[in-house]
Amino acid sequence: AEAAARAQERAYDAVTSSSLSRVVSMEADDDSAVNALVEAMRDRASVVRAAAARSLGNSGDARALTPLQTGLRDADPMVRAFSARGLGGLEDRRSVAPLVAALDDRAFEVRWAAVSSLGSLGDRTTGAAIARTVRDDSMDVRRAAINALGRMRDTSQLGSIAGALRDEAPEVRRAAARALQQMNDAHAVDALIGALRDPDAGTRRAAVEALSSINDAKALVPLTSAARDDSVEVRRAAIHALGRMHDPSSFGTLMDAMRDPAIEVRMTAIASLAELRDARAAGPLTSALSDRERVVRAAAAIGLGRLREPGPDAAAALARLLTDVSPSVRRAAATALAQIRDTTTVPALSNATKDEDPGTRRAAVRALANIRNQSALDALRAITDTTDVEMRRTIDNALNRRRVSL
Repeated sequence: AEAAARAQERAYDAVTSSSLSRVVSMEADDDSAVNALVEAMRDRASVVRAAAARSLGNSGDARALTPLQTGLRDADPMVRAFSARGLGGLEDRRSVAPLVAALDDRAFEVRWAAVSSLGSLGDRTTGAAIARTVRDDSMDVRRAAINALGRMRDTSQLGSIAGALRDEAPEVRRAAARALQQMNDAHAVDALIGALRDPDAGTRRAAVEALSSINDAKALVPLTSAARDDSVEVRRAAIHALGRMHDPSSFGTLMDAMRDPAIEVRMTAIASLAELRDARAAGPLTSALSDRERVVRAAAAIGLGRLREPGPDAAAALARLLTDVSPSVRRAAATALAQIRDTTTVPALSNATKDEDPGTRRAAVRALANIRNQSALDALRAITDTTDVEMRRTIDNALNRRRVSL
């Protein structure tokens, strides 16, 4: 939540007057409640008027439009702010002009509420007006303006958002990178590449994620450098981005990331190597099956399965992994073998159908069903005592396919 909103909420919650309690209890779900809330907008107590404005905004009732527009001219900034937020909640285009005017309000809370509501309304004709508030004195307003432009995907304001990557506040710079990600426009690539040198790790990560979404070849080398960033989250995001780009030249970088001290980076490197569909990945992925962390072993198994034809060494290693101490790793190995369909793994898969873990048993049965040779079918026929409905259905389907093919 924005700092301005938190301040408003604290002020709101601090009041315990009977008038306010009466207004808050109205949910605006019937005519009498809406009429009472409209009347409460004229209450002498500003906190009651503010509460009424908030409830009217949540009502979605067209009768709330005029009193909320009037509330934008209230003497109390809290009432004006809740009125601005309420107008956004009504989703009525007639709110646009009053909200644009409220962008010049002297109170930052009102400007923040107005720009947030304009972002919710999504009217691109307000893009230029919102862009002016990207230079507001309040960090909260600037961030809300950038968020609004990002939601609107108004590429005509791309320059304003890209400029915000140089804002003094890291919160604003992060928001700018995320907004550029939403716009998904290649014209933002150069600015985002520059943001990879930002002193704030959160901004660098957001820039990497934006470049990953845009997926422009120009970003390949900068993302390769980001894969060696001091921040674990930046490295992880960069490795993920390189995988999405499917460029064989990133193979060496992904290989290096397989040795990263951070588990999350190693796991992402495994997934990205599998994304490359490069036969060279089979070796390092097979080595990762011996990683000390079970989540990495499981990820490596799934990665090998995605390669489809990783070779006999990988198949044998996956077969051995069916006896891993971790049930999740055993399940991953069986799942991978279901994709690889290597006939030499039938004995190991047959043993895995008796695993104490039901997920492993089912995955092993699916793998045998996928192999479709005589030894696999014999192994399936040998399973006669299972009470597992899913296993029984998989076995029956496999045997029926065999009969049809004959």
